[in-house]
Parts: sequence; structure tokens; C-alpha cells
Amino acid sequence: MIKKLCVMLGSIILGGLMIYANNEYIFTRGELDVRISSIYDNDKISLEINIINKNNKPCYIQKAYLNFFIFDKRMNRLTMINNWLIIMDDQRKEALYKGRYTNIISSNSYEDDPFDFIFLDKNTTYKILVSNVEDYYFWGNSKFIDISYLGPLGESNVLRVYLNHGRIKSLADEKNL
Repeated sequence: MIKKLCVMLGSIILGGLMIYANNEYIFTRGELDVRISSIYDNDKISLEINIINKNNKPCYIQKAYLNFFIFDKRMNRLTMINNWLIIMDDQRKEALYKGRYTNIISSNSYEDDPFDFIFLDKNTTYKILVSNVEDYYFWGNSKFIDISYLGPLGESNVLRVYLNHGRIKSLADEKNL
């Protein structure tokens, strides 16, 4: 009896979540504001990527679009899995990406698999930390690099990092470089 009651209660709650989910929607590219800022950490380049829901209503975002890293069992370390950062050197050449490429397999429907999504309320921010960018990209001996995000969530601002013999000299956040 208690087991049936729990199953029925769970069904009602899940059904309510699905009805509630119908009032929100899955975002479309360009509807979110993507902003990159830097974190200076002992000559390492770390980025904070802020995903802001600028709509007047909540939305759902596929978790696969928010993951930059996975644990690589073969290498026994975290590895970047997608080349969503665009890094250009002072000669306007794109930096060499050294990470892995993966195919994103994610449900496009919240009702199909609600655990594949995160909820982002209106005018709220989701933060992603990308540490040690230089471990995943090679840009050679450049005076500066420009970093931006170009991925499934949209496009970001451009962050300029001035270098001195490969080490961070200073940072400048510039919208249109």
C-alpha cells in the first residue's frame, strides 16, 4: 500500500513538473548573453564564463552545452572536450586546440529526459570556470591573444590578454577588437 502510494505520489509530482516545464522553453542560440571575464592566477589564464538569461521568462539549457571538461581515465586527468573558445594571436592566427572533440548527444526535449537540462530563471546567471586555458591551446610567442566564446550558447565579448614572453602581462576586456 505504501509502495503504491509512493509510486502514485511520484507520478503526480513528475507529471506536475512536466506541465510546469511546458510553461518554460528550451533556449535558442542567441537568446542568452555570454560574457567572458578573466581570473589572474599565477601566470595562468583562467576564465569565468557567465551565461545570462536575458529573456523575460525562464528557460532550460542542455547540460551538455555547459560542460567544458570530462575526466579522461586514460590520461588520469581532466581534459577539455570541445573547442568553444576562439583564441587569436597578435598575427590574427587561431591558436592550436590541443583538447578532445566530442559529439554532443543531448535530448532536445525536456519531457524526454529532464535530467539533461538545467533550469535558468529569467535575468539570472550560470557561471562556468575554465582553468588553465594554456594547457589546452598553443599560441606561440605572441604579444597578446584575444579570447572569445563561440559555441552552442551564442557568441561572447572578446577578452584581450597581453603577454610578456608567454606570461600574462595584463588583461583588457574589449567588446569589439
